[in-house]
Amino acid sequence: MKKHLSLRLLSLLTRIFFWGTLVLIGIVMIIGIVIMTGKAQEVKLGIPSSLKLNREIIYLPDSPVKVEVEFETGSIKVPVRHLSNNIIWFVLSSTILALACVAYIVFNFKKFMSRVLDGDTFSASTIQFLRNAAVGFFAMEVLGFIAETIGYFLIKQRFDLLDFNHPFTVSFPSLPIILALVLWGLAHIFSKGKELEDEQKLTV
Repeated sequence: MKKHLSLRLLSLLTRIFFWGTLVLIGIVMIIGIVIMTGKAQEVKLGIPSSLKLNREIIYLPDSPVKVEVEFETGSIKVPVRHLSNNIIWFVLSSTILALACVAYIVFNFKKFMSRVLDGDTFSASTIQFLRNAAVGFFAMEVLGFIAETIGYFLIKQRFDLLDFNHPFTVSFPSLPIILALVLWGLAHIFSKGKELEDEQKLTV
């Protein structure tokens, strides 16, 4: 069976991305260790949240001192010196769990591509790899929702947002959910293809 160049390139990219994700998890863990030792007080950690703004806000637990933070899509970056150990652990663990989901998705897609390149496209185990990747996207969405919810209320509790009022919102359907549904649909299509292949074998 001839292996198309596009499939080989896609398989290579998934391998590179998988190992890159593992390296990134290691880097985050090292950064976490450095932060917890108190040697990186100026480093900014992104607390997951749906708030979007770039301004100074007032940090409540200490004296009313203004803290310059960066609001980005999905997070608010705060210097480590203004965060408690619990929040630091929350941010680091959320990041590692999100990267673990990415690694799980890429690993299963990598195994799926490897089976396809070997010509084993319609076997049950090959299709299961596709379903596993879809489950990984669902898990990523759930973990992201939990992290953003906790982060939102942490910011509301610990920071005075002054005149900035932002209600809690949920975006649906999100990209991970869409990708999960696409992969699950593809798995169903491949499953039907396996049924047709089995019927043809019985007919012959």
